[in-house]
Amino acid sequence: MSSPPSTSTPGTTTTVLSLDTTSPSITAIRHTQAYTGPKLDKLKSNYNIWLKNADLFLTLAGCIGYAKGTISCPGLNEPCALANWHANDALTAALIASTIEVSEWEFINRELGASSCWTSLKTRHQSEGPIRQVQLLQEALTTKCTRDTPLPTTAEAICKAVDHAYEMGDINQDLLKCIALLSSLSDFPHLQSMITRDLSAATKSNPFTSAHLRRYLDGEQALMNSDAKTTPDPLVLAAQSKPGMVVCSNCKRNGHVVTYCISSGGGMEGKTIEE
Repeated sequence: MSSPPSTSTPGTTTTVLSLDTTSPSITAIRHTQAYTGPKLDKLKSNYNIWLKNADLFLTLAGCIGYAKGTISCPGLNEPCALANWHANDALTAALIASTIEVSEWEFINRELGASSCWTSLKTRHQSEGPIRQVQLLQEALTTKCTRDTPLPTTAEAICKAVDHAYEMGDINQDLLKCIALLSSLSDFPHLQSMITRDLSAATKSNPFTSAHLRRYLDGEQALMNSDAKTTPDPLVLAAQSKPGMVVCSNCKRNGHVVTYCISSGGGMEGKTIEE
């Protein structure tokens, strides 16, 4: 019986496993089924529904382990299995690309493997959850029925916005507080901008909560109180800036000086105002 063949690299010799040729530990995946679910699109904010469909699609194709990085790459002592692994990984990367819109392709690099593609997409889309949910629910709560638009059409738009928000992840009590507080700040656009920025940067491990939002409000109120103390009252300011009233030293009446006083002792004594 002949001994297993060997593969060599500079300075090393690797003995090939005897079963690798006839029964490799990794077999090639054959897949021809096309993806028919919703394609991932940032503009549609459809990450959660895409994830469910793409996960199922890759599982049925036998590729989900490559996407999630749970199938280890064989060593050089299994050349057939190693070749199959690389082929399967490339296939998985291509299948992942087929589940996303073309506009998303620039955010993955198939040359880096399926796991890299999968992780890149999850990282890119998971971060938009909270702020997009807030926007959708605000949209649903502020949409009004009018006589210009059919009532069923408006109702459908409102329900779709709510459904979409829930599809993006759990909506808890604290998120609803954030939505209500943010909606109340229409007269404070600078605060809305800062809060929206922080909501956009929030993650599951580092969330932005209603407590954070209320700290913004506390800070803003402190600034408003400080401004109120340092800004003079308009009525006081007006009184201070009003020209002094002229008083006659002769008759003690307002509006003229002694030179033009017509009373006894004045410069125009005995004359009338017209004169």
